[in-house]
Amino acid sequence: MKKFKEAEEGRQLIETDKHIIRWHADWLCSHNAAHLLRKVSIMTTNSVFEHALFAERQGRYIEALKMFEKCLAEEDCDKGDVLFHCGWCIEQQNTDSSNQALRYYELAAAQARMPECKLNSFFRAGWMLMQQKEYAKAATAFRHGIDYGDLSYHKNETYNQSAFWYAVCLESQGWYIDAIKWYRLVRMLSPQLDPESRFRELACLNHVGSYREAFNLCQTFGAPPPGGFPADRYRDLQTSIAKETEMLQRCFSDQSPSMTNRGQYGTR
Repeated sequence: MKKFKEAEEGRQLIETDKHIIRWHADWLCSHNAAHLLRKVSIMTTNSVFEHALFAERQGRYIEALKMFEKCLAEEDCDKGDVLFHCGWCIEQQNTDSSNQALRYYELAAAQARMPECKLNSFFRAGWMLMQQKEYAKAATAFRHGIDYGDLSYHKNETYNQSAFWYAVCLESQGWYIDAIKWYRLVRMLSPQLDPESRFRELACLNHVGSYREAFNLCQTFGAPPPGGFPADRYRDLQTSIAKETEMLQRCFSDQSPSMTNRGQYGTR
C-alpha cells in the first residue's frame, strides 16, 4: 500500500507541476505587460529606451535587445532596469541563451534602483534556475527577493509568487517541513495561491508521515475556490483530492502502527 501511495503521489505532483507552470505563465504575461507599460511613462526622456520598449511590447525581441544594449552606455538611464529588459528579451527568444539571460537578471537585481524592478529581477533569476532544476540556487534567488521585499516593504504579487516558488524549491530538495511552513505563509498572503499551496502542502505532509493532518487538509477542498481562481483548475484539484482522500482512508483501515501512530509533526 505504501509503495502504491508513493507512486500515485509522484504522478499527481508531475500533473500539478504542469498545471502550475501553465497557470503561472498566464499570470506572468499579464504581470510583465503591466510592468512594461509603466516603464513607458517613467522614462520618457530616453527616446532609444522608448523605442526599445515599443519593440519589446510588439514581440520584436531581437531588435529591442539591440536598442536596450545601446542604452547601457548612456549615463542617465537606470542600468538595472535596462539590464532586466535585456534579460527578458533574451528569455523570450526561446534560444539556448538562458545563461546569458540569467546573468542579465542577476546584474539587474544588483543594480536596479526601482523596488519593483529589483524584486522582479530576483524572481526571474529564480524562475530560470528552477527550470534548469537548480533548485538550491533558485531557492537562494527567490529568498533574496523575499528578504528584499521585507526590508523595503515592497510586497506585491511578485513577492507572493516568490514565496510560493521558494516553497516549491524547498520541497524539491526534500526540505518538507520548511516547505510546509512557507506554503502556510503563502496561504495567508494570497487567496489566489491558497489552493495550490494547500495541494503542495498535502504532498509534504504525506512525505513526513503526518497522514491525519493530510486527511484533515483534504477536507478543506470541499469549500468553494477563492474569487477569481480558475474553476476548471479547482475541479482538477478536487478530483485529485478525492483520490488522495480515498487512499488515506484505505491506509487508515489497514490499522498499521505506522499509520495510526503518526500525528502532527510541527514546524520550525
